Amino acid sequence: MKNIVKKIVAASFCGALLLSTTACSDTSWSVKNDNETLSIGTYIYYMSQAYSEAKEKSGKSGDAVLSETIEKKTGDQWIRDRAKELCLEQLTVNKLCKDNKVTVTDDEIDTSYNDSSQFYGMYSYAQMWIYSKQSYEDMGISEDSYKNAVVGTAVAKDKLFDNIYGEGGSQEVKESELEKYFTDNYVYYKYFSASLTKTDDDGNSTDLTDAEKETLKVKYENYAKMINNEKKTIDDVIEKYKENEDTEDDPSMVSCDNINDSFVIGDEVKDKLEKMKDGEAAYVATDSEYYFVYKMPIKDNISSLTDKNDTSLHSQVIHKYKNDDFTKYIDEQTKKLKYEQNDAAFAKYTPDRVIPDEDNSTAEESSTVSSEESIEESSESSKESASSEQTSSTGTDTESEVSASSGTESSDSGSSSKASESSDEVTSKTVEQSKAETSVASAVENKPESSASGTASSAADQTSSAASNNFAA
Repeated sequence: MKNIVKKIVAASFCGALLLSTTACSDTSWSVKNDNETLSIGTYIYYMSQAYSEAKEKSGKSGDAVLSETIEKKTGDQWIRDRAKELCLEQLTVNKLCKDNKVTVTDDEIDTSYNDSSQFYGMYSYAQMWIYSKQSYEDMGISEDSYKNAVVGTAVAKDKLFDNIYGEGGSQEVKESELEKYFTDNYVYYKYFSASLTKTDDDGNSTDLTDAEKETLKVKYENYAKMINNEKKTIDDVIEKYKENEDTEDDPSMVSCDNINDSFVIGDEVKDKLEKMKDGEAAYVATDSEYYFVYKMPIKDNISSLTDKNDTSLHSQVIHKYKNDDFTKYIDEQTKKLKYEQNDAAFAKYTPDRVIPDEDNSTAEESSTVSSEESIEESSESSKESASSEQTSSTGTDTESEVSASSGTESSDSGSSSKASESSDEVTSKTVEQSKAETSVASAVENKPESSASGTASSAADQTSSAASNNFAA
């Protein structure tokens, strides 16, 4: 009897010890190596980005994403794995910097963090943190975690990239090689456009009439004919535009873009430029604007590529040229990384915490609308059936056989039209994106038990995407 009591006491003690050990597990960090330790907030930030990616891949929203199958995994597991993968990439980049004696200073990170042109060319990441602070913190992401994941890693990547492909780098890209890539893959052009909307007397935006559109179309076609048929110059066209519009302002803009990328002003313009010869002009119509486009020889812009006082184009082109190789290199090194992961933290902080409430609300509303439409259609079908029965039975003594509808299924479907954006529309879109940015959050270090709420949908993904775009630029 005493032995039985001893065993029970011993088992109880072990169980209590196990619970105590579990409860006291340090869940403040996520992964680490000999070089650094990443906070759990970093992992949560990457989970929020992974959720946005999973949302796009699955076409679902809210909790429904977690049960979807994505690349042969549940959405829940895919988000966890993707977040961990991004954490390991951050560790890898910083380790490679250390191994290659590439120094990233706090001042460099702070300068980039506070640069007002970093986010979509209009905002600093520090500003975006202020806008998004509450939702980040509700998720459990501190400002340091956000700053290091978004800006610190981007700065480190950029310096590591230069160490490999820049001047004096281990795989230095020669200027002649870069110039060839530039001339083979970029287009240099001048353009101006007119919107297919106008503002009425009450300040409201309305579509142009068909007659107004036709007049505008003829005008823009004539601008192209001035160059293609009449051998006029681009300056002649601009002067003609000023005369037609009674203005002294030059409407034209100059752009140099990679022909393999989507164009902000519309892929209709890109497709036309691909087919045009140097010195040729064209009229291009998109859903929202009419364009006059004049293609200039790309070699005329070589001086901008090699300008030592303005390296922006050079940086954009070399990153575009070598980015795939660089990404492959980072992926290979990440697979070789030796690290330790915090299983207790991974178990504690799950993907559902980064799903914003409005995503679930939207999904519920969509489901409700679909159900209501189905009920309404079924009701209409029943009415039609009853009406048919009444009509067929009138004036007869025999019973009519009426086939009753058992109901119809309705499904939500959407149509998408690709609309090219004017400069004002691009600005408007950017502001909306930055407002959405106000939504992803910050501070497991401060509120480890809090759950995500409010507008936390795609802000992390947009922030990281913008950082990636800035790196590539």
